[in-house]
Amino acid sequence: ISVWDLRLIRQNLAGMVLDWDARPYPPADAATNALAPPQVEVRLSTPAEVARAREDRARTMIEWYRAAHKKTPDSAVICYKLAWWYLPAPESLRDVEAPLPLAEKAVRLEPANATSVNALGLAYFRAARYRDAVSVLRPNLTRQRKPYLSYDLFVLAMCHQRLGEEHQAREY
Repeated sequence: ISVWDLRLIRQNLAGMVLDWDARPYPPADAATNALAPPQVEVRLSTPAEVARAREDRARTMIEWYRAAHKKTPDSAVICYKLAWWYLPAPESLRDVEAPLPLAEKAVRLEPANATSVNALGLAYFRAARYRDAVSVLRPNLTRQRKPYLSYDLFVLAMCHQRLGEEHQAREY
């Protein structure tokens, strides 16, 4: 685990004339410096234990959202969430066909939902429909909230790379 002091990093960068173009951070107040450092608990696991835990979590969430989808098949949120759990699931749970109709339905139900559009773009990518992914993700860039914008950019970069458009991939 690394903890970075951005004020100190920027101060050192400024001394080397390498700081970025942004207003300087305000100085830390005494109250902030007086706080006790956060406590971190580290549990060591083998790579196999980590993989098994990831697989167990994905399996649990897929089962939960499948059951929820049976009860409320026209919920855009449930369709999106189920598609989203399928998409990055470990290989043993990955279903490349299930997420695409779910993500398409989520976007049909709520076309302005940027996270659903992102899931559709990723589903198109997984189905090797790179042009379709690009066509839904590009307009999504203006709707996507900042914390999630990187997901669209990442999928766009992967699509352009697969399409042999390396310059465009690097741009994204």
